[in-house]
Amino acid sequence: MSSRAMKKLLRDSNGPSPLKDLDRNSTSHSKNRRIAGSPDHDLDQSQVDGSESEEEDLTPKRPPARNLFALLDGNDNDEDSEEDKEPEEEAAPVQSSTSPAKKKSKKKKKSKNSAANANPFDALNDADDNNAHSEEPAASAVAQGATASAASKSKNKKKKKGKAVEKSMEDMTVEEFEKSLQQMNAQLGSLQTGDEAQQRLTQRIPTKQLLSIDSRFLDADAEMKRMFGARVVNSEIRDRRYAKVAKKALLAQPRNTWPVRKASGLSMELVDSSVKDQVDSGESISLFNIVHSEAYQRTQLKFLTAVASYDPNNLVALLRESPFHIDSLLQLSEVSKHNGDHALAGEFIEQALFAFEKSFHSLFNISSGTVRIDYNRVTCRSFFLALHRHIQFLGRRGCWRTALEFNKLLLSLDPWKDELGALLSIDFYALKAQEYVYLQRLYESFKELYGLDKLPNFAYSIALVQFHLESQQQGKKQSNETDNKHEKSSKLLQRAILLFPTAVPMLADQGSFSVDAEISGEAAFYPTKDLPKALDLYIHLFVSRNFALWKEPEASRNDGIFNSIWSLLWGGFSVIEWLKGNIRQCVQSRFQNANDPDVQEAKALLEAATAASHTTS
Repeated sequence: MSSRAMKKLLRDSNGPSPLKDLDRNSTSHSKNRRIAGSPDHDLDQSQVDGSESEEEDLTPKRPPARNLFALLDGNDNDEDSEEDKEPEEEAAPVQSSTSPAKKKSKKKKKSKNSAANANPFDALNDADDNNAHSEEPAASAVAQGATASAASKSKNKKKKKGKAVEKSMEDMTVEEFEKSLQQMNAQLGSLQTGDEAQQRLTQRIPTKQLLSIDSRFLDADAEMKRMFGARVVNSEIRDRRYAKVAKKALLAQPRNTWPVRKASGLSMELVDSSVKDQVDSGESISLFNIVHSEAYQRTQLKFLTAVASYDPNNLVALLRESPFHIDSLLQLSEVSKHNGDHALAGEFIEQALFAFEKSFHSLFNISSGTVRIDYNRVTCRSFFLALHRHIQFLGRRGCWRTALEFNKLLLSLDPWKDELGALLSIDFYALKAQEYVYLQRLYESFKELYGLDKLPNFAYSIALVQFHLESQQQGKKQSNETDNKHEKSSKLLQRAILLFPTAVPMLADQGSFSVDAEISGEAAFYPTKDLPKALDLYIHLFVSRNFALWKEPEASRNDGIFNSIWSLLWGGFSVIEWLKGNIRQCVQSRFQNANDPDVQEAKALLEAATAASHTTS
């Protein structure tokens, strides 16, 4: 530390600096000693004064206050100073021979005094006089500058438009593709009929776009803010005690209560970067694998021993040694969920996802939709389980859009096998998030590959999606015609009822509404023989998850206000009324028609499911 900084520190902390007084006393004492100890003892007073002036020059001086009004005339003063140089140079030989150093010092002092004592209003007057002489050139310069700036702005706009056009359709998400089509239709006008527009909607989209993830919708707290407002959600966010990090994580945000993450033993390696996709042969994907270190493998053996002991305290002790051991976090999450502490259970899952994200490969981009992990590898299976359970906790919080994005991520990691059944739940989250167009495109693209039209959840959900889309179109048109408004959605729903009739009474039972009058007298709703186990399991999964989507209140005929609201929202039909009307249509005319193509398809589906159950058993 320098002496000046030390003095300042002492002065600020202890008041007046004692070192400064000591320096003054020492300088005055030495000065008197020099004067008294000289041989002639008669030192000239001028020399003493000179030494004092030198000492005074060494002390820092406060700069004079600047006159801000003098800055207004800065340019004019520069021009005047340049013009004044010539007469000064011409008058230089005529002047008497004096020392040039003194003249320069006098000129500097004079200029400083004039700048300090200048009248600001005189500077304004001088500026006005100068501007009066150069008014026409300034006006032309301003006009040229305006035209140049306008031209540069137009060039920048053209560049931005060119950059926007350069974005290829393959790199666009489904939402961006739909938005661009809407903008084109708004500018050029819709030149297609209704059937052609429907065919355009049902065109197959590349798998890369269907499975790509929008990272903006991976934040559950942001979705809660959009639904309830930031003021309500911020209190909950403060309770979570998120840690401040330099880079925001995508899957889960770290918390202050978590231990510091050291080497967890997890890593990821690139197996192959040019594999042909089995779902879409025209695309290439990248295959990755999660690797465990030797220390992590030893921790895994300790985990198996702790699980075999049937004591959760052993898992807690193991987690203290290895805070980011994935299987311990997943197991303690299940223990907490069984104890009723869903918040702690969800926190354990988030901690596991955070550990996985920190071990990602640099080329593992979850937003691209072209990265794959094999579920059959033991080291990769925990990541699938963590994502699957995180989706369930997001559904409990009501974050449907976030749950849909995580469900898409789960499906994109292994879409060919889909071991955890992401396709059995993606329709539910898409309907809750009101992503009707996305679900329709997913159905049309994967229908032939996965046989989605043979699954009960997609058979009913696609009919409900079409119903909502038709209702939105009718709401925009604001037409009073009620005939054949839901013709296509009704055909899809009747096909679903004919294929899976046992789902109807189960939906009514779970949704607390009655369909006894509509299904009475039809034996297909209550079959005498048990359904094949796989088919019965699919139906039970669909009903237990999606019954709330069909549980919309029935409009009473006496409630005119309620009927008017439903007529505005859904074009005069509620979901339950629409369902009951199609049940009556199937019972009256379609179940007894053996030549009906949907009835024949239902019979063939039942026979195939029965044969498959016999072969597996």
